[in-house]
Amino acid sequence: MVSMSELVYFPNLSVDDINNLVDIEGLGLIKKLASEKRGAVFISGHFGNWELMGAALNKYITVNLLVGKQENAPADRMLNNLRLGKGVKIIPLEMALKNVLRALKSGEIVCMLSDQDAREHGVFVEFFGKPASTPKGPATFALKTGAPLVTGFIIRGDDGRFKIYFAEVERPPEGLPTEEAVKIFTQNYTRRLEDFVRMRPDHWFWLHRRWKSDPSILDKIK
Repeated sequence: MVSMSELVYFPNLSVDDINNLVDIEGLGLIKKLASEKRGAVFISGHFGNWELMGAALNKYITVNLLVGKQENAPADRMLNNLRLGKGVKIIPLEMALKNVLRALKSGEIVCMLSDQDAREHGVFVEFFGKPASTPKGPATFALKTGAPLVTGFIIRGDDGRFKIYFAEVERPPEGLPTEEAVKIFTQNYTRRLEDFVRMRPDHWFWLHRRWKSDPSILDKIK
C-alpha cells in the first residue's frame, strides 16, 4: 500500500522536506494553541499518512503520541524510533494518565488514534449507522482538563503532496452528567472521522473488526 511505502521512506525526510510536502488548513488554530501554551487533545484515525501528520504538526507545537505496544517487538521499536527521530514524544498506553495530564498542563498536545474497538471499556456511539465501542479517553481528558479537542486528518493529493485538516470539535453543553458529556463529545469527533472516511475511503487503513462489540456487553457487566 502507498502509506506503507511512504513509511519506509519516512526516515529520509528532513524538516524542510516535510514543510514542502504538506499544506495545513486550520494552521491558525494550531498557532493560537502554541502561543497561548494551551494543551490540547488531538484525535485522528488510521487514516492516510498519520505519521507524517504528527511530524508536520511538531514544527508548531510539541507533539506527544499515545501508543500501545506492538506485539512484534522489532516493529514496535522501529515505529517509535521513527517518531522520536522527527521530534515526536511517546507516551506508552500503560503510563497514560500521569503523562497525558503532564503534557496538557505543559501546553503540549497529546495525539490519539481513536478508531479501535474498546470493548466493554468504551462508549457506544454511531459510526456508519452502527453502534461502535469507542475509547472514552480523549473526551474524558478534554473534559477533565478543559483542553480543546481537535481532529486532524491528512489527505494525499494526486500530485504527491499532502493537505492536513485541523478543526476543533464542538464541546457538549455545560452541566451535563459526565457519562452523557463523554458520549456526546465522542460522537462529535467520531462523526468527523466518518466524514473523512466517506470522502476518501481508500485512506482508511484499518484491518480491524471495528464493530465487533455489541452494546449488550455493557448489560453483562452491570
